[in-house]
Amino acid sequence: MINTMNQLLKKIIPTLGIQEKLTLIFILLSTLPIILVSIITVNQQIEFKREENLRDMESDIKGLRERTTLFLTRIESEILLVMKSTELNKVLRNLETGKGIEPDLRENVEKEFLNIISGNQFYLKGSLLNKRGKEILSVINVGDSASIIPKEELSKTPKNYYAHVVSEMNPGEIYLSPSEISFKQDKFFIPVIDFILPIHNQNAKVSAIVTVNIRAEKLFELLVPLHNVSSKKIFIVNGEGFYIFHSERKNDWKMLFTNRFDENIFHDYSTDLAEKILKEKKNTTLYHQDRIIQYSPIFSGSKAVTDKYFIVEDVAAEMVMLSINKLKTTLLVVVLIVAIISMLIGYLTTRRFLKPIKQLIKGTQIIRSGNLDYKLEITTQDEIRDLISNFNQLVLEWKNKQLLEKEVRKSEKLISSLTQTATDAILVVDVNGKIIVWNSSATRIFGFRKGDVIGKDVFSLIVPEKEREIARQRLVEFLNYDSEVNSGTTIEAYALRKDGTEFPAELSISSVILDETLYATGIIRDITQRKKMVNDLIEAKDKAEVADRLKSEFLNQMSHEIRTPLNGLLNFSDFIRDELQEGENLTEDIDKYFTAVRESGARIIRTVELILLMSEIQTGSYENKPQKTDIYKDILVPLNSKYNTDACNKNLEFSVINKSNFPISNVDPGSIMHVFSHLIENAIKFTEKGKVTVLVENNHMNSLVVSVEDTGIGIAEEYMPKMFNLFSQEEQGNSRSYDGNGLGLALVKKLCEMNRITLQVTSAKGSGTTFRLKFPNGDLNKDA
Repeated sequence: MINTMNQLLKKIIPTLGIQEKLTLIFILLSTLPIILVSIITVNQQIEFKREENLRDMESDIKGLRERTTLFLTRIESEILLVMKSTELNKVLRNLETGKGIEPDLRENVEKEFLNIISGNQFYLKGSLLNKRGKEILSVINVGDSASIIPKEELSKTPKNYYAHVVSEMNPGEIYLSPSEISFKQDKFFIPVIDFILPIHNQNAKVSAIVTVNIRAEKLFELLVPLHNVSSKKIFIVNGEGFYIFHSERKNDWKMLFTNRFDENIFHDYSTDLAEKILKEKKNTTLYHQDRIIQYSPIFSGSKAVTDKYFIVEDVAAEMVMLSINKLKTTLLVVVLIVAIISMLIGYLTTRRFLKPIKQLIKGTQIIRSGNLDYKLEITTQDEIRDLISNFNQLVLEWKNKQLLEKEVRKSEKLISSLTQTATDAILVVDVNGKIIVWNSSATRIFGFRKGDVIGKDVFSLIVPEKEREIARQRLVEFLNYDSEVNSGTTIEAYALRKDGTEFPAELSISSVILDETLYATGIIRDITQRKKMVNDLIEAKDKAEVADRLKSEFLNQMSHEIRTPLNGLLNFSDFIRDELQEGENLTEDIDKYFTAVRESGARIIRTVELILLMSEIQTGSYENKPQKTDIYKDILVPLNSKYNTDACNKNLEFSVINKSNFPISNVDPGSIMHVFSHLIENAIKFTEKGKVTVLVENNHMNSLVVSVEDTGIGIAEEYMPKMFNLFSQEEQGNSRSYDGNGLGLALVKKLCEMNRITLQVTSAKGSGTTFRLKFPNGDLNKDA
């Protein structure tokens, strides 16, 4: 230190005047002894305070362990006390022999459980289960008193998890697990810790299970002090590292048992630290990063051979060192006051000389506290400037390094997760073709396990023999010359499985540089099924197009061949009828024959037209042209005139009633004309007496609704699901009462769907039929 001072003085003194030199000497002589004494005192006080704080922490963890152990021991003792009762032993024997439990015996045992649960606010519920986990009896402590749950209200579902857990436990061991109990049909839940104690028979076999549900809220009151701060954590873990209790999960209790992946000590701490905590047999103190961790094993059962539960206190080191820092600050203030007085006495130059040093100290403290964005100001032109500049650069590099390391860890974790969960095979090879990375999908596709291929030649494993040399040469060329240009290129080639079979594959290859070494990354996809599907689709498409073309040609040809001669026959029939009528030779019987010929011909033409219309709809060639259409005036009024005569001929009352002030919708008029023509024609055809009514109105949602209602023969309930099928008719065979081809209602359904019309049918055999058509909203409004 003396040599350092000599060197410093040799550099500074030549630049100072006499006054500055004397001032410097005065400051050194007046402050150095105090500083040295202060440093020694500070170090001694810091060490003493540190040891005192650690002793306090050891006392805390000891108290936590004793309170927890005493609490758990008490629960076990109370359960064991009940187990010694004659009534409970009778129940256990009955459970083993399969006998039932008499009401009096059940009542006595329930009272013993009630004595344990009642009056203890820590207990929410106590239950006796058989060895399969089914509830035998249960007592619950809600409100101001405990009560017995009636036998008929006990859960019928066995708690298989409890049965599984106790099957692996030794006599005298307990099992703890976070959970919750629902009330009022799952409307609210109470967080609990399940205390599970298996009851073994003389053969050390589980004969029953006793569970006590401890209120988690009361355990918080027991373990977590009211003055607890966020920098202090208290938790209990089991031997597998899962949290049983955690002071930071009071408001997120459900996470402890629903999110086991995150709620465990291995997730929050390093693997080495977690394993060390779970293996200790005594109170231990560890320093981990910026935290101090105290932990100790707790009660695992009166006869437990190994420690299965541990209580841990995790405190931020800054909280332990808080009093130390206060002491340090106080002593530093004293030293600074003396230095300031000395500097004032030593003149303004001394203050200016010490100012950058103070700034450096202050800046380093700020940076030390975690503010890496703070930058020290440079106010001098001497060596201190270089020191501050280098220090600022060091802090910047340190900050960038931390950020980079964090991103690297995040990226590595993400890449590893993506690689292992990808559905395609992902391989990384070096320039010689040696396999570096091999994911699980590669194992599934090629059949080789990861351990069998790492470091092996990729070409000899997955490339067909005839392609290996070419593939090897292309890899070298890709990495040495064209990797940047061709990265991401996708090609199709044949690959080789472990069993020797070849299959078509899709390969996407890219290059990557790691530690100044060039690697090739390949993503390989088995496209066997895709190839087959494409070929099948092409073949099916070709067949469908041929069939569709032949069908259209056939229907058009048949339409022409049927309608042309039929129209000729009908016209000639009309001509003969007119000639007979003019010659007054047309009798009533002959006129009926001509009428039958005309109706039969019209029926054939209508059938052909329906077939052609259905064909156009099915092939997509039918043109549906929606436009603003007045359903009442444009559609129903003309149909009223058309079918009124048919209704009168059958002595039916036929009416079209409009109750809508805006019966307009955006639909295809031709389609809607087809729909209502067929519905009205059917209504008249299948109604022998009564009436046919068409009603136009608006429902409560202001939607336009048109109903076609008749008092005809109705539709059988069993036929309703099939009524819209092609060529479907309720009556089959030549003996049917009504003619028809089974196309009409199928076309009605299709045309309604094309115009977004909702079609509903209500009917009963002998009670008539009602078709309700609800037209879509939103296409038009009254101002349209």
